[in-house]
Amino acid sequence: MLLTIRNILNKIKIDYMTYLLLLIGFLTGLFKSLIYLYIIVIIHELGHLFIAILLSWKIDKIIIYPFGGYIKFNEIIDKPLIEEFLVSIFGLLFQFIYFFIIYLLHEKNIISNDMYLITRKYNFLIFIFNIIPILPLDGYKILNIIFNKIFNYRLSFNISLIISIILLIFFIFFLKLYNSIFLILFIINEHKKYIKNKNYYYNLFLYEKLIYKQNFKSNKYVKSIYNIYRNKNNYIKYNGIYIREYRLLKKRSIASIYNKGKIHNMEDIDNT
Repeated sequence: MLLTIRNILNKIKIDYMTYLLLLIGFLTGLFKSLIYLYIIVIIHELGHLFIAILLSWKIDKIIIYPFGGYIKFNEIIDKPLIEEFLVSIFGLLFQFIYFFIIYLLHEKNIISNDMYLITRKYNFLIFIFNIIPILPLDGYKILNIIFNKIFNYRLSFNISLIISIILLIFFIFFLKLYNSIFLILFIINEHKKYIKNKNYYYNLFLYEKLIYKQNFKSNKYVKSIYNIYRNKNNYIKYNGIYIREYRLLKKRSIASIYNKGKIHNMEDIDNT
């Protein structure tokens, strides 16, 4: 247990802008409010960490930004959707539990009214913000999970990304969130990364299908390699018969495209 805690602590990185914001808060008399804010941020990330550790997810790093926390996991794409949902929702659940405790302490006059009001305000804002389906917020991950239950991986990825881009534009220009410059730049950068690497993510998804040969409870019969689903045993039509996805990928020597961590373009995969 102590080793696990030590390993997690070693993965925590605090962005230099966070230190700068705390310094500004200290000089301007807002330090106490910022501490209340970051307590909520930490509680939220602890929720994600708690369930991720229970599910034995591999944690790559934890970053504390001025506007919130971010956990990067080192896991395959096709994790069970229920696990992904639990990891996404537990940050919000921990926030709810934390505020309930703060409420009880306030009712017992153990904490000040000032602390209660500030915590209530920040907790509400962070909660509402996180359920917005904009990449990389929890709301986006939950929406993508729902789409993956209905549609294939490629279509789910594209629909979620389009919705996220539309909402981002709306929030920037119609709600004038361009004042939150650091947050907006971070979110825009996440979108640029996903748009630029969307073929890479799909190719990686296929490669993982090849090497891990996961077995799920349900089967899906599809016409093309582009239509395969998450959490399904996909059978793809090939020369008039349906063949399991990893057998088809192996037959087409997809493993050869994986070289030193780089997965190259596979646009001609259906024509080989």
